Amino acid sequence: MERRQIRIVPWAQLFRAGLASLDLDHLSHLVEQATNAERSSEGLRSLERHPHLDRVAAAHSQDMAARGYFDHRDPEGNRAADRVALRCRGLVVRGIGENIARLAVVGDEGLLATEMLRMWMASPGHRANILDSGWTHLGVGLWHRDGYVWATQLFACLAAELEGAIPGTLRQGAMMPLRFRVYPPWNRPREVEAIVRVPDAGLRIAHGHGYYGIGWYPAQYAWQGQLVSVHFTPRHGPGQYEVGLVKRHTGEYLPLLRVAVV
Repeated sequence: MERRQIRIVPWAQLFRAGLASLDLDHLSHLVEQATNAERSSEGLRSLERHPHLDRVAAAHSQDMAARGYFDHRDPEGNRAADRVALRCRGLVVRGIGENIARLAVVGDEGLLATEMLRMWMASPGHRANILDSGWTHLGVGLWHRDGYVWATQLFACLAAELEGAIPGTLRQGAMMPLRFRVYPPWNRPREVEAIVRVPDAGLRIAHGHGYYGIGWYPAQYAWQGQLVSVHFTPRHGPGQYEVGLVKRHTGEYLPLLRVAVV
């Protein structure tokens, strides 16, 4: 008869082995699925994952784990909206929400995602974030350390985002092509046009055909699906210019990008 050997493995070693095999990408996908399932059960639209929001969320989870705090405000006093504004300058954000969690690593990714959503849905504030009808996009960022997973969910209402690099300073008369991806309700080519606000808010600028604007002028632009291309050429002195969209019938204005001109 074959003799079986029994090896006693310390619990901590098993724990570390389980932690090493934890797939955070898969876990974040399961958290996204579970979040959208909760929204779907309430008749709400699913949220689209956004890589920029993912990066900001992951950085906050890592920072909490590394510096030993658990809060929406980091030690420098920055909240979620501040972190997005600092790291995602190309995003035009109309609102930001955040959920955070810290869980002991017990079980696989499926169990962790289920427990994470259970905790959030049991908390009125976190549940309200998950079921807010105003959000359009989602970011999920995870980090694990010392047997725990830190999780950050970022919820955003995005109006538009710049395609390509953030421009630096621009000289007067130099043309800068800009392209933005525009989301509803601003993605309405027949109702929305591009304008430029100049540094002197009181400057009278002729638009042609007897029309003029005070502190602004219409920009050359073209729509293609979700994308609007704007040809921006500053000609009205140095300072800060602002490219934006305006609804023709209501006058509602959406700032897209500020550019320093020298």
